[in-house]
Amino acid sequence: MNNNLKKLRIEKGKSQEQIARIANVSQSNYSKYELNKTQMPYNIIEKLADYYNVSIDFLLGKAETPHRTLQPETEEVVFMPVIAKITAGFGRNTEIEYNGDKLPIPKYMVKGDLEDYFILQVQGDSMYPNYLDGDNVLMQKADFADNNQIVAVSIDGEEATLKKIEYTAEAVKLIPLNPNYPPRTFTGESMNSVRVVGISKYLIRRT
Repeated sequence: MNNNLKKLRIEKGKSQEQIARIANVSQSNYSKYELNKTQMPYNIIEKLADYYNVSIDFLLGKAETPHRTLQPETEEVVFMPVIAKITAGFGRNTEIEYNGDKLPIPKYMVKGDLEDYFILQVQGDSMYPNYLDGDNVLMQKADFADNNQIVAVSIDGEEATLKKIEYTAEAVKLIPLNPNYPPRTFTGESMNSVRVVGISKYLIRRT
């Protein structure tokens, strides 16, 4: 069974050497993982699934969709508030208004301070098919993201939205996953209007 390591790495725009460093293994060993020539240790599987924000089954080629779905009856959980609006501030200083709802989150997904996380509800279909209208996404507060990460981003202080982000030397591009929506590109001084407030860590979809 083929795993999805190469596919995920290419989508992320990373080299084998870069992912090997993240996994804390040699490039030669990592190459064998991609080719299914040797079995990955479970701690590396967990680390890479977390880095790519996909389920372990998808990483290993055992599932067709990358989503991590909540199994509250089998996982220890903590309850996180759902935001109504993101307003001002950066990183841990981001000002957030909550709507009063709380959702269960697998405890292992929340590393460190609970105050470093929030839940963003997806509105609309611009991130279809990976994120559906009404989905909730656990976000980790951040003011910067790597290329091609899914982020909560605010533009000119407006309410935050979920998009894939892409950086170049001359521009910042916000990319919907739905091909029916065009990307938005910011250049020059307008780049300063784009503010990352969080990075997607976990998709919560009720089925």
